[in-house]
Amino acid sequence: MPALEKVKDKFSTGFFQFIALGILFVVIIFVEKQFFPSSKELVQFNVVGRSSVVLPLLMMLVFFAWTKDKLFKVKKFAFRYKQAIFFGLLHLGALFAFIALKNFIIYDEPIALEHFNLIVFLRYLLPALVVIFLALALFSRTFIRHFIWPLLGSAVLGWIFFQLSLYFKRFWEVFSDAVGYSVFWLLQLFGQNPTFSESNFGPVIGFPEFSLRIEAPCSGIESISLFIFLFALIVIIDRKKLIPWRAVSMFVIGILGVFLVNILRIFILFLIAIYIDLEFAVHTFHTNAGWILFIMYFGLFWFFVYGFINKKQIDTNIRPSDLKD
Repeated sequence: MPALEKVKDKFSTGFFQFIALGILFVVIIFVEKQFFPSSKELVQFNVVGRSSVVLPLLMMLVFFAWTKDKLFKVKKFAFRYKQAIFFGLLHLGALFAFIALKNFIIYDEPIALEHFNLIVFLRYLLPALVVIFLALALFSRTFIRHFIWPLLGSAVLGWIFFQLSLYFKRFWEVFSDAVGYSVFWLLQLFGQNPTFSESNFGPVIGFPEFSLRIEAPCSGIESISLFIFLFALIVIIDRKKLIPWRAVSMFVIGILGVFLVNILRIFILFLIAIYIDLEFAVHTFHTNAGWILFIMYFGLFWFFVYGFINKKQIDTNIRPSDLKD
C-alpha cells in the first residue's frame, strides 16, 4: 500500500520503537499510581497531588516535541535484558520506598513532622528515581547518552510547566461551568432527565441514583494548558519551517478540540455511571481516560496538522531537477 510505504519511509524503525517504549513507560507509571495511598495528612508535605504521575507524561511529550526530527531517523536500538532487569528492580525498590514514605506520613505524622525537611527531600527524590530507573530499564544506555541534554531539558521544562499550570487552575470555574452545561445538554439530547445545580465547587449534575460534581480535574484546564505549552514549544522549535497564519488558525482549532474532547470524556463518564457501574466511572475511568484521550488527540492532531502549517508542504510540484545541487 503506497500510504503505508510513505509512513515507513518517513518514520524509522527506531522511532516506532521509541513510541512503543514511551507508551509502555507512561502506562507503567499510571498503573503504579493506582497503588499510591492518599490522605489529608500528606498535603503539608506536598506529597498529595498528581505531580509524580503528570511529570513523566509531560517529560515524554516535551522530549518528543523537542527531538521529533532526530527521532524520525533513529535506528533500532538494542534492548539489553540484564540492564532491564537490574534497573527494573531498582525502579520497584524506589516505588515501594515512595509508597512506604506515604504510609509513614499517614500513620506516624508526629514523627514525620519532626523530620519535615528530610521527608520533603525524599518526597521529591524517590519519584525522580522511580522515573529515572524505569527509563533506564526500558531504553538503552546508548539512546539515553545520545539524547541526554534533551532529556534533562525536558525534565526541567516539564517541571516549569507543571508549576505554571497550578496558576492557570485558578480559572477552572469558568471551564467547569461550560463543561457542566454542555454535558447536561448532551444527556438531555440522549434521552436522559438529569438535574442541574450550582455549587461553590463546580456544577452538579444529578440523577435519582447519584449526583456528580464537575470540579477542577473535570474542567479540562489541565489539558488546555498542556496543549498550549506543547504547541508553543513546537512552534518555537520549528518557527522557521511554519506558516504563521496557518499555525495560529490551527492553534485556535486545536484548543477548541481539546475542550470538546474533555466534554466527550465527562459525557462518557456519565454514560458509564448510568449504564455500567458508578464506581468504575468515577475511579478507574475518571483517573485514566483524561491522559489517554489527550495523548490520542495530540498525536492525531499533529499527524494531520503539521503538514498543513509546514512551509515545505506548499510546493507539491517539485521536479527532480530541483533537487540537484
